[in-house]
Formats: sequence, C-alpha cells, structure tokens
Amino acid sequence: MIRKISTNNANLLILLIIIQACGGNLGANPQTPPATPAPQIEPAVEENDPEIYPFANEPDLASPFEGQVPKEKSSAQFFVLSGGDSPSGNHYSQYLQTKALFEGIGTRFGDENLSVQFGAGNRGRGSALIADVHKTEVEEKLSYSSLLVGSIYKNEMASKANALDFFKSQISPEAKKLFVIVSDHGMPNATTEGYDDNCINTWGLDPQALGLDSFENRCLTVKELKAKLPTDRPTIYGMSQCFSGGFHQMTVSHDKTSGSIKVNPKVCGFSAAPEDLTASGCTPLVDGPNYKGFERYFTQRIIGKDFITGENLNSGAAKSLLAAHRFANIDDMTTDIPMASSDYYLYELVKQLRSDSIPSQVAKELDFPKEAALGVLEKFSTVYSFQVQDLNFEKLNQMSRTDYSNLVVSKIIEAYPQFEKEAFSTKLADLHSLVIQTQKQMSAIEIKLGELEEPMTELKQNVLNPEWTKALSKGVLADFSSILFQFEKDFVSPNEIENVWLRTSKIMNHIFSKLFVSNPERAIEKSKYLSQRNRLFWKAQGTSEDEKVQAALSKIDELDNQMNVLGEDYSKLEIQYRVLRRIEMIRATMAISELLNQNVSNRRSTSSTQLKLLETCETELSKF
Repeated sequence: MIRKISTNNANLLILLIIIQACGGNLGANPQTPPATPAPQIEPAVEENDPEIYPFANEPDLASPFEGQVPKEKSSAQFFVLSGGDSPSGNHYSQYLQTKALFEGIGTRFGDENLSVQFGAGNRGRGSALIADVHKTEVEEKLSYSSLLVGSIYKNEMASKANALDFFKSQISPEAKKLFVIVSDHGMPNATTEGYDDNCINTWGLDPQALGLDSFENRCLTVKELKAKLPTDRPTIYGMSQCFSGGFHQMTVSHDKTSGSIKVNPKVCGFSAAPEDLTASGCTPLVDGPNYKGFERYFTQRIIGKDFITGENLNSGAAKSLLAAHRFANIDDMTTDIPMASSDYYLYELVKQLRSDSIPSQVAKELDFPKEAALGVLEKFSTVYSFQVQDLNFEKLNQMSRTDYSNLVVSKIIEAYPQFEKEAFSTKLADLHSLVIQTQKQMSAIEIKLGELEEPMTELKQNVLNPEWTKALSKGVLADFSSILFQFEKDFVSPNEIENVWLRTSKIMNHIFSKLFVSNPERAIEKSKYLSQRNRLFWKAQGTSEDEKVQAALSKIDELDNQMNVLGEDYSKLEIQYRVLRRIEMIRATMAISELLNQNVSNRRSTSSTQLKLLETCETELSKF
C-alpha cells in the first residue's frame, strides 16, 4: 500500500511502499529481525521529567458484569486476543474493539468462560507499568500522538507465551466448543517463504526493560496455533488481522504434490483478508467517517452495537459467528476481501484447476479434464444484480451461496460502479487475467518508487540532516523550552539520523510508554513538539543560504513530483486490484460450489462431502 507522509512546509511528499498498520515483511527472502534493546535515557532527561504518577492510587477496573444476569445461555468458551507488538502499533481502534467484544460477549453470556488478552495486560491506570494504546488527539489544527492505558477487566498481556498457555491450561473441560476471536496485527512469517505459516503479531515489549522481544517470540504462527487447538471439541475462529486468511490452513490442508485437499470439520472460521493481503481498519484515529473495515463491522455485528457511538444496531446481535461474518461482509465496502473457511477451500480447488503443475482433486473425482472443468466454471460464474429489502440476520441465514454471492457483488458495485462491466459481463477467466495484470502493474510502480526514494534519502541524510543540526545550534527552537531542546538533541535527532526519515516508534515505545503514565502533561508537551517538528525542519532548510541545501531541495521537489504521479497511479491500481480480486474470488467459489452440487450423486466426490462438512461447521457449530 502507498502511505503518504506530508512534510507540511516545503512541497515534499514522500511515498513509501509499506505494510498497512498491521506490520510485516514482504521480502522474498526476509531475515529474522533481532531483539531490539531499549535506548539509554540520559540523566538530564530523567531530571526534566519528574515521575508524578497522577493515577497511582486509582484502583483497577471493577467487573462491568457485577450484579448482571447473562441475557443468553451458551455452552461455549470465548477467547479474545488483540494488541500490536508494542504501544506504537497498538492502536486505539483495537482497544475499543477488544473492550467492546469482551464486555459485549460477557453481557450476553456471562464472563465465567470468557478470557481476554490485550496489549500489555493493563487492568487499570493505577497498576499500569506502561501506557500501551496509541491514539491520535486533535486540537484545532494540531494533531499529535498520545498513549493511553488500555485497561480491560480480567485482562492479561497478549504475549505469545500467554496465548499458548491459554490453550494449554485454561480451556474449560465443561465448554462444548471454543470461540477464538483475534483482532490483532498479522504478518507473514519472516522465517519461511510465502504465506504458508503466517503470524499473529503478539505483544513483545517488556514493560520493565522496554526491550522488544525477538521475532520468533512475537510471531504466533498458523502451525503453532493449529497444534494447540483442542481435539475433543470444535474451535471456531474469527480473525480480522492482516494476512488472516492464512489461518484457514488450520482448517484446510493441501498436499500440492498429490493434489489432495483435506478439511478438519471441527475447525472453521472467518477472516478479513486472504493470506497474502493486508486488512483495513486498525487506526489511532476513530473519529469521523474514515474508520471502516471488516474488523469494525464484524465486532459490531457480534455485539449488536456500534462501539464508537454506543448506538444499538437495528439488527440486534448475531446468533452465530457466520451471521456476523455475512453481515459484516455486506457492511464492509473497503478493499478488504473477507473469507470463510469454505471460501478458502473452494478457491484452493479453483487454483488446482488453473495450475499447470498441481493435480486437480475435482477433475480427478469427476473424471473431467481440467479444460472441461474450467469451461463448466465459466458457465456457473455469472452473477446478476440482486437486492434484498430490509435485510436482517434471518434473511441472510436462509440465502443460498449463489444468492448471497450475487448480493455481495451487487453491494460492491454500488460502492465501485466503475467495475460493473467486470463484475457482470467479463468472463471469469478474463477477470482472473485482469487481476494478475493489475498486480504486475503495481509491482512495476513499486520498483520505480524505490528507485526514486533512494536518491531522495541520500540527499536528506547527507545534506539536509547536517543543516538541521546547524539550525539547532543557531536557536531554531528558541520558542520552545529547554526541556524540548534537550529532548530533540538527545533522542529525536539521533533517531532520525539512524533511520534517515524520522520514525517515532522508538520514542513512543521507549520513552512515551512510561512517560504517559508517570508524567502525562510532560509527555503531551513532547508529543505536540514532535507533531510540529516536521514543519520546523523544512522551514530551517528553506531559509538556508547554503547552495548545496537549495540544490538538494530543488532535486527533492523534482523527485517528489514524480513520486506523486506514480503514487496516484498506484492508489488507483490498488483499488482496482483488490475490488476485482474480491469479485473474482466470489464468482469463482460460487461457480465451483455449483459444479460440486451438480455432481453430488457421484460417490467418489470427496470434495462435495468436505464442502458440506465445512458448511455445517460454519452454519451449525458457529452458533453461540
């Protein structure tokens, strides 16, 4: 995805190819990142930041369920897991979402068989060692970052060790099924190729030492989680993190040598994205209309309430995870691509048919050549405009896969009418080719952007950063306190020199995480300075009389204009790629499902039997 980092002053716009908020490394052969030690804090800064702890005597949160009788009965156990690996990535939306899930499920079914692990495990400001939630505050025209203590009743730290311990020792023997709901960050596994063992990016910042744990100790992989799931009862999962579709591999196993695809009918679930794409939603700023995404709508359909406004939804709360997924899939008109395990399974069958090297289970079972099977898929892949008045959970539950597919595609075209032809008229094979072509165009732009960013980075590192150092010595921060000057000198400038472009994550994790607990007023003062620093930096460059600096600014402006044009092209292509890929997946899975249903009398069709088992898991076992 393209993220724009505006410099406010001077016409510079840096366009970086990065993973959206969820984190992760998309390199072809990534290396395992080492553990990150905390930077040393100079005594002068400690003296300037006295520890006040204004909330030291505040008690932990009381039970929000005290005196309540559960509204509904459930024989299930619920486990809610969320939080980025450190405060800088643990966003306010995640906190609100996790707290709402925990309290909403507890209000419905009681909290006896309900566990939550979020962020640093805070239960109240008085006992908090660090602030662990990143929120954007807006005051008039100034926006700045703050860190909050993300307190939740009964909360535990969302570390990998704690998550694994839940499955080892905290599963109730009385519970008849287990619901696992993850609203964390996700990422590819940096120690493997591709997306065959993706990660939940669990909490990794030590609240005492403030050092970030190693990648292996933060990455809760598909294989690790699959190995810990109970075998004596069903597990139903709902995951909204980036790359969450990879966790359908806990349900579907694919031997690409033999072409055999097997399913576990006791394990199924729902995800916000395929195994190779990021997801929308996680943000430090939840105000206004821009906070959207499957993760928000999925949560709201489970609890029956808009957890930002507090308003009850007309539909009420979903009676199953499938119902929440189906409604959220219609609510969500971002570029997410939500999937159920049955969708993942069906699309694996489609990929087999399209592959020149992997045998096709369906073609073998139905005694079809691949080409003939693909021709039948084309016949069954046509969708049409389909609308439902006064949509509710009951109507959704009664819909066939075909009707539901038509409804979702129709909703997508309402949001993106420019793709009506591709949705309703373009052949499935041609649509698939267009998706691949669009992805190649995006990759080409990524390469060009990287080529333009390199000289820009060199100019800033070799010319502009030294000029900023001179400006500091000449009193460019004269309007700011000596405390902020010392803060800039000791921590901000060194962090910028090391990373070339200023990154605030280290400052947030290693300084602000404690300062927002011990002295929040001083923390806010420093954070507001950081939000204005960008403007000061470019103002210092613009007033410089050094010819090298002015030449560097001119060149950066030229490179920036080129990157702006490429960035706009990339953004359009990204929307096209994601929307068309979503439509193509819906049409393809609908088509192969119909192919299997047409041949259900064939006793050799293991694929048909496995589809029915998965659909039973989703429709029956996902009921609360």
